[in-house]
Amino acid sequence: LNLLERIQEISGHLDGEAYLVGGFIRNSLLGISSTDLDIVTTSSSWECGETFRREIGGTLFPLDSPRGIFRLTLNDSNELGISHLDLSEVKGGILRDLEKRDFTINAMAIPLNQCRSSPSNWNVIDPTLGLTDLKQRVIRMTHPNVFHEDPIRMLRATRLASQLEFEIENETFTTIQQDRFLLRK
Repeated sequence: LNLLERIQEISGHLDGEAYLVGGFIRNSLLGISSTDLDIVTTSSSWECGETFRREIGGTLFPLDSPRGIFRLTLNDSNELGISHLDLSEVKGGILRDLEKRDFTINAMAIPLNQCRSSPSNWNVIDPTLGLTDLKQRVIRMTHPNVFHEDPIRMLRATRLASQLEFEIENETFTTIQQDRFLLRK
């Protein structure tokens, strides 16, 4: 079994729901490889990470323990080039989690039990219309306070636009200009 097949198989033994989110979804839909998987779960992210660690190996450690964010670095190389899994807990449901993310193209998810199917067969959860922005090759913030929550997101917008050859949408660009002072803090 490849890594995604193993993850899908393991996901059937997890408590609660689990989803693949963010950059892996975006990149897969664009036909680009990723080096990490972001997994959110409605159960304990630590227990989810421990389950994956027992089954596929690696080292599990906290990135932000109070917020329930952990990383599992994988020991073995795999056919997908995935080096680590980032795990976090969903607060208030998957839709709320996605709506709080940085950009619409990163605010998409699929249930973990779909991960080994072809991206063209995915039933993408997309509350912020990220699929539309992917097709239009646009970087758009998910909400007006996105840069106040994390000013580094402004730099991420420019990096993503450059790497993916996307345009930063006008309102997002204007907000970056207005909020750039936050980077000095």
